Amino acid sequence: MATRISAIGPVAVFLFVNVPPWFGFSYLLVVFRWATFQDALTLGGNLVFPVTYASALLTLAASAYLFRKRNGLSWISSLVLGSGLAAAGAGLFEIIWQGVGYVFYPTQITGGIWLANYVLNGSWIFLSFGSIQYWKISRSFLATGIIFIAGWVGWIALGFPQVFMSGGLVALVMNSSQKILSFVLFLSLMIFRNKSATTLRSKP
Repeated sequence: MATRISAIGPVAVFLFVNVPPWFGFSYLLVVFRWATFQDALTLGGNLVFPVTYASALLTLAASAYLFRKRNGLSWISSLVLGSGLAAAGAGLFEIIWQGVGYVFYPTQITGGIWLANYVLNGSWIFLSFGSIQYWKISRSFLATGIIFIAGWVGWIALGFPQVFMSGGLVALVMNSSQKILSFVLFLSLMIFRNKSATTLRSKP
């Protein structure tokens, strides 16, 4: 019951932001078209999309399994909370990529100046808060966070090369690795456990 209550707020906000066409389109419908390969973006138009798709599915599957095995949640609850972590991985990458990208490519990446970027992707990150009582801040999570930040610094130092600008292998590697790390960062809140971990779950 407590899990359902904690998830209601983030899920409600997510649906409120992503279902109605507040910004001229329903973002959830757009993502559904991507996920079901009905859009040019996913039909060979984006070399990084397979990485995003696979990372999201693996994050969903792994986190749902852990919610089920460790916390004894129902499969429905586990999948809902796992979806939150998967969505957060995508949202975190996009909100940073679009913000930084606008500085380097203001005519190609305009999301950095759109309120939609921060509202939509922010709601995807907020969706993960439905499982916050199960998160654990471990050394592995902190190490992942440091590597994630260092990756962005390195990418920016290289001039933020992009695949769509013929940035070549460097652009593909940097984009793919940072996207994977974005998902791993949220998954590491669940997957790593050690004696020094600081738990955010309330003690009885």
